[in-house]
Amino acid sequence: MAQGDIWRNLLPVVTLLVLVLSSCGLVGPTPSSEPTMCDGIGSTVGGCDADRPVFNGTTCEDIALELGAQLNDQLLAIVNGPDDPEESKATRVRHRESVAVSLANNYLREEGLIRECAADQFLETAEQEFSDEFRAAMGSYISDGPPGTYEEWRQQLRAYLEMIDVDESASDCSPRRA
Repeated sequence: MAQGDIWRNLLPVVTLLVLVLSSCGLVGPTPSSEPTMCDGIGSTVGGCDADRPVFNGTTCEDIALELGAQLNDQLLAIVNGPDDPEESKATRVRHRESVAVSLANNYLREEGLIRECAADQFLETAEQEFSDEFRAAMGSYISDGPPGTYEEWRQQLRAYLEMIDVDESASDCSPRRA
């Protein structure tokens, strides 16, 4: 396995771990950093952005559809938008995905819907909102390395969604597989 493949496979796991730890208050901003946390998500990855995803659904299916629509629109805006000298488009895509999934997870827990949702079904429902343009583009933004496929991108998104299946009995950060 090439070194790039190793990092490509580890990226979602590392990002998920940082998001979970940061939402539990175990990892926070460095003392010299100005950014803050919003809903347990660091502002350095977009947790406090004005255009971050918002959820209003009343069922697991509604929220999954909202996630899919927002990922479709927001990720395509990054893909089709201007370059950023400080962050690659792939990095911005990964940050936006992790923020969106974290906010969906938080919302599911706040609304008491977490037990009704399973990551696999949630992803299948969210995918209904992905356009053909979105599906064609996402593999190219899986990492800063060589382009991947939509399926590889989907697997990384599925790894982020794993947080939906973690400790469905609590709204806090007590990890336990249900």
